[in-house]
Amino acid sequence: MSRAASRKKRSASPLKRLRVFLAGGFFLSINIVFLDIHGAVPQWIYDTGVYFQFLPSLLYATRAFGIAATGCILVLGLTLVFGRIYCSSVCPLGIFMDMIAFLKKKATRPIHHRYAPPRNMIRYGLLMCTMLCFASGSMLMINLLDPFSNFGRMAVALVKPLVILGNNGAAYALEMAGNYDIPPHPLKGLHLGMIGFTLGFAALVCSLALTRGRLYCNTICPVGAFLGLCAKAAPVKILIKENDCIGCGKCERICKSDCIDLKDRIIDHSRCVACFNCLDTCPTGAAVYGYSLPLAAPIPPSEGHPTHTRRGFLAAVGTALALLPRASEGIETVKVTIPNKIQVPLFPHPILPPGALSLDHFTGTCTGCHACVARCPAHVLQPGITQYGLAGLFMPFLDPGSGFCNLNCNLCGQACPTHAITSFSLEEKKTIQTGVVKFIRDNCIVVLQKTDCGACSEHCPTKAVTMVTEGKVKVPKVNEKICLGCGACEHVCPAKPNKSIYVHPHTVHKKAEAPPSRRLEIEVPAQGGDGFNF
Repeated sequence: MSRAASRKKRSASPLKRLRVFLAGGFFLSINIVFLDIHGAVPQWIYDTGVYFQFLPSLLYATRAFGIAATGCILVLGLTLVFGRIYCSSVCPLGIFMDMIAFLKKKATRPIHHRYAPPRNMIRYGLLMCTMLCFASGSMLMINLLDPFSNFGRMAVALVKPLVILGNNGAAYALEMAGNYDIPPHPLKGLHLGMIGFTLGFAALVCSLALTRGRLYCNTICPVGAFLGLCAKAAPVKILIKENDCIGCGKCERICKSDCIDLKDRIIDHSRCVACFNCLDTCPTGAAVYGYSLPLAAPIPPSEGHPTHTRRGFLAAVGTALALLPRASEGIETVKVTIPNKIQVPLFPHPILPPGALSLDHFTGTCTGCHACVARCPAHVLQPGITQYGLAGLFMPFLDPGSGFCNLNCNLCGQACPTHAITSFSLEEKKTIQTGVVKFIRDNCIVVLQKTDCGACSEHCPTKAVTMVTEGKVKVPKVNEKICLGCGACEHVCPAKPNKSIYVHPHTVHKKAEAPPSRRLEIEVPAQGGDGFNF
């Protein structure tokens, strides 16, 4: 077979097509939860993409082993046999960096790489700091460096606003033509602090991808460092057949990991991300992907190791930022003429999302990927920065100022990849008490202005807030036992400048009693408990 025919056969390799297909599939499925603003895509598509995300699955395994936790075991097993295929085929941040490099290649010219010694002191030092930080109970290093979480924040803070603006523009254009098939979507959650950090991280990743390829993956990323250690022992890896190599340098110049040392004919497999670029560019077929034979002589051309090739990505991604002021969502049902003076107390931590179980569980498991924020239809879950302290960097919280938790929604638990927010049924949701409502009588406009209001009672889904007659007006009365802490009453309270009713967050979630109107609807639980315990 001629050399040209051999290259043509390698370029059509099933392995190449499979790798590109997997990368595109995982990238698309992961973006669905972050950018699907209408919730039109089935949940299983997102679950498939998240299942193989190494760090979220590993964190879940450290808390409670289950089906979702086996993803990290599969990734680890594949890495021990085939090398770091996770980094080029599954990791969304790695795929994004490859897309950026591909765009540069098409727009100007490809990046000319060359071998660079590994920065092991930085790489393994950051890995050790991440492990020690997690062992001490802090998620700080994971939240800062985890590739999946950083990609999620980039999608939510930078790309999702553009998707919403595009959706609203299309909705407006169709509405002018008398078509209402596309509903508009509110633009919320534009926090400048989060946007600034995420934009800075995106700029860092893009600049490294444009100049140094996978330097982030092989120097900063703790997942890349750990999988790199495992990949050293992989029996299936990229090899150089010395007898066929002519020293042209094409493989070294195209290696995005800078791990091919053509002078000594060796490859640093702890940094190789199995992208197969070198296989496609080698004019003599000296670069092969196959079984390594320890202590064996150099591989002669006749042994015919399996060879596979790969072409670049045929996709493009753009990231931009819409720096728009945050829309005010206050609901003013009564005109305020007398301002109140009592401030709402400050709490050591914000309201935890329903299903977070406890502050310790949530802050010890959440990576701040903001998948729950992107999935929340009521926009009550907001991206945090330091609301939980430095150790809880970027972790989301329930913000009654932005909305209130819908009684018939459990999407946040379905979206969370680490189960920091546990998955729960809608019936269970109706018993989760994230906090209890407190009433500041002297802040209420009914008391100050002697006028009717009742907005808090009207919006309370369990009627934990009712109105009782006092003289000529009706004043709110709170039943904490049936309150869920959803924030509806606080969200709609028109009192200014301070709320007259607010949610006091629980450190450990409790179980609320059923409201009187629902007690007859709830069946008597079977012997052994009700299946929901905090």
